[in-house]
Amino acid sequence: MKFANVSLFSSGILVSLFLFCPPAFSAILVEPIISTPNKNFPNGEGLGVNFQPVINILGSNAPDAGNRQNLLNDTGYTINKLSLLLLTQFDLVADDVLWGDVNRDGKIGISNIFSNIAIAPDLVVEGALVPRLDLTGGTISNGKRFTIQFITNPDLTPIDSQEYGPLVTGFFYDGFKSVPEPSNLFAFALVITIAIWSRKGKAN
Repeated sequence: MKFANVSLFSSGILVSLFLFCPPAFSAILVEPIISTPNKNFPNGEGLGVNFQPVINILGSNAPDAGNRQNLLNDTGYTINKLSLLLLTQFDLVADDVLWGDVNRDGKIGISNIFSNIAIAPDLVVEGALVPRLDLTGGTISNGKRFTIQFITNPDLTPIDSQEYGPLVTGFFYDGFKSVPEPSNLFAFALVITIAIWSRKGKAN
């Protein structure tokens, strides 16, 4: 999965325009799969400490083989909410692109991390309203890996695994930084106190 800031999407999409020309459909349904690491996927890049809660968006083409990797949460935050976006102003299809129940299990979204998946109010990105899906009821701790994949109906996965998918998705997160338990704070203070007392004792 190749991530980029929203301001960088255009250059990557112009390249993929010559690689993939999808047929026209009345509407394209997209369903995300957010899961714990897949043993068959390679360990991929980290999100990075510059990827801050709420204010930054990371995006990639979808669906494509590049999504098959275990991403690393190295933001310094425990993620407790993911917001997924369909950045339709950047995609390469003429049809409407919507969140939908692609695998026909009666719900939108598949996850063994987040228990609540709901369509949220559209978000304004780069001057356009984009469809949004919120995932809550779970956490991705700092230092843990996870996967983000997308399936579509009709299936738009390029035949050539080196090509980019024709859709553009993005996500941002909310989270919190872990703090030591009160007992650990007390133990830490106790160690410091003992160390200081020991040095004073030796000096005397």
